[in-house]
Amino acid sequence: MGILPRFCLDFLGKQFILASLGRAKLLSRGPTASTVAIVVAAVGVVATLLPPVWSADELLGLKLLFSVRGHVEPPAEVVVVGIERNSAFALGTDPADPTSWPRKLYADAIDSLTRSGARSIGIDLFFRELRDPVDDAALAAAIDNASSVVLLDWIEQTRPIDERGTVLPRIDNTISNPDPMFDSVATASVPFPLPIRPITVAQFWAFLPHAGDSPTLPIALYGLHVADSQRTLAEIVASLRPEFAPFSDTRDIVTSMTRMRRLFRQDPRLAAEILESDLIATSPESSSALRSLIDLYSGPDSRFLNYYGPPRTIRYVALHDLLLGDAGGSDWLDTTVFIGYSDRSRPSAPDVFASVYSNDSGFDLSGVEIAATAFANVLEDELLKPLSLGSHLVIALVFASLLAVATLPRSAAATAGGVLILIA
Repeated sequence: MGILPRFCLDFLGKQFILASLGRAKLLSRGPTASTVAIVVAAVGVVATLLPPVWSADELLGLKLLFSVRGHVEPPAEVVVVGIERNSAFALGTDPADPTSWPRKLYADAIDSLTRSGARSIGIDLFFRELRDPVDDAALAAAIDNASSVVLLDWIEQTRPIDERGTVLPRIDNTISNPDPMFDSVATASVPFPLPIRPITVAQFWAFLPHAGDSPTLPIALYGLHVADSQRTLAEIVASLRPEFAPFSDTRDIVTSMTRMRRLFRQDPRLAAEILESDLIATSPESSSALRSLIDLYSGPDSRFLNYYGPPRTIRYVALHDLLLGDAGGSDWLDTTVFIGYSDRSRPSAPDVFASVYSNDSGFDLSGVEIAATAFANVLEDELLKPLSLGSHLVIALVFASLLAVATLPRSAAATAGGVLILIA
């Protein structure tokens, strides 16, 4: 991202707070204008670091950012196949309980996508147990025949209780895999929980520290998408850290990505050492994928989402349109497809989350659309990246100082004019 989006992300929301602080302080008499300006600037900078202000800024700043920027065209090779109420009516299933739909439908969807040339398929559904033997066998066969299918693991969070019945403050995470019939034939199975802070989804987990540093659904699919670059990176790591050669070289994408993530965290110098060398000076496409992988492995566990627009902005095909051949002639070749619940007709539909677009669109984003957004962000290297703490403090201090100076005149009109000019 460029400087302007990152500046908007961190500071648009704080400008109004700083302006209010500056005006309140300068209404009282002080020794000198410069002293007052310095005090106000210091108060404003400290305020930007307070958790309540930071949370408010995240909510306000992101909404302003996406409103000013407008909608962005998502990559065409990312597609969402949505399970919705209209699909139930078209396919003759229960619209009230999509979790009970015959698994033969999902088997047919996977088979159709495989025949059409889809590159990878991520399924945001949890196949916990076996049901109908015929349908289960069809689903397992479809997963096995596909080139690449990543299934969903389930994470259950509980608070343990000691022998006296006291609820302990820690949270235990229990990970459940799909039934072995499906898990054994899938390319991988990974979790995809979403962090909600405070009430909207602004970020996603790239790696889960409470699940052994496992990659999540969109990151595992990205690893498969750039599998050649993943192997190249493993070779580069082996050349720089020979002791980790067997540690990094594995064909299991989840194991490979998990181990690579741990290695980069244990050795903070590794990322810079690779980037400063000529080891990634290959083709531009390969170099971009390598840099993206290095950024993922060396960066934070949680990343900000760069939404492309409201729900259904990413290319969307309903399940029944796919199965009944009414997908509008969609080109599936080399696409990465996400299958999951996405019902805009019911506010109580499963797996929906509030986002910065919820108020504008009238309905929330589905979890599968968020997963597709995260994958597309990584694919295009368009994740939102907040400024470093040092840059944050410098810009906040400069802007707070300017606001303090702008509010020095006693005239309310002059004060308002100065503040508006700065904000503009």
